[in-house]
Amino acid sequence: MKKEMKEDSLSLRKELKDEAESTRRDFGALIAGLSSKIDNCLEKYDVLSAQVVSLKGDMDSRFKNLEKRIADLESSDRASVAPAPRGRDLEMVAAELEERRRRASNIIVYDFPESTLTNSMAILADDLCRVKQSLDQLRPHFSGLVQRISRIGRASASGGEKPRPIMVVFDSPATATNVLVANRSSQPPVLSAASDRTHAQRDYLRSLREELRRINEEGKTNHTIKYIGGVPSIVPSTEISRDVPGFSKNGGPLRR
Repeated sequence: MKKEMKEDSLSLRKELKDEAESTRRDFGALIAGLSSKIDNCLEKYDVLSAQVVSLKGDMDSRFKNLEKRIADLESSDRASVAPAPRGRDLEMVAAELEERRRRASNIIVYDFPESTLTNSMAILADDLCRVKQSLDQLRPHFSGLVQRISRIGRASASGGEKPRPIMVVFDSPATATNVLVANRSSQPPVLSAASDRTHAQRDYLRSLREELRRINEEGKTNHTIKYIGGVPSIVPSTEISRDVPGFSKNGGPLRR
């Protein structure tokens, strides 16, 4: 009986020892796997950390450069630019923007002969008919997009003066722009036409023409006025590629 109990005890001890050894190997393999994963994570962390440090250095450099540029601009503004608009000036800016928006669908046609009729309604109808005929020469559908027209200024009693300009109102700013572009592309242009500019725009263009005249008098005759992004600027003639000589980028005649 004691012998059997001893044998059972030895057998149980052996099983427990084998199970413990198996468990130890399993845990060892699991720990080794986790260790490998941790090592990989640490390697990736080192790479990521280096990238973050590099990115931070680049951002710091760019931020310092931006701060310097802002400081330079502020210094330049204080030296040469008037204070920011306030009060009434802001209202004037808002009014100018609204006026430009209102005129964006219009074009002004110059040198268009006055009607020989005498009745005011008949004159208006005659002008409209002849304007549409001219637009048909550019694109057949342009005439159908005209909303209304009107002469600018009072008619001359003698009839011997230069024809009054005609304001042509289209259905949208896009149509007005397309008409000017098509007119500029036509050889020769069908109409002498330009955008409906505000007083501020006309004053600015006038000052550019005066500046261009001074440049020409200095012997620099290779400059002209060109519209860039809708804004007139003085540029070297070498930058003009497809623009029609004597006309601005938006289709308006460059009157000297």
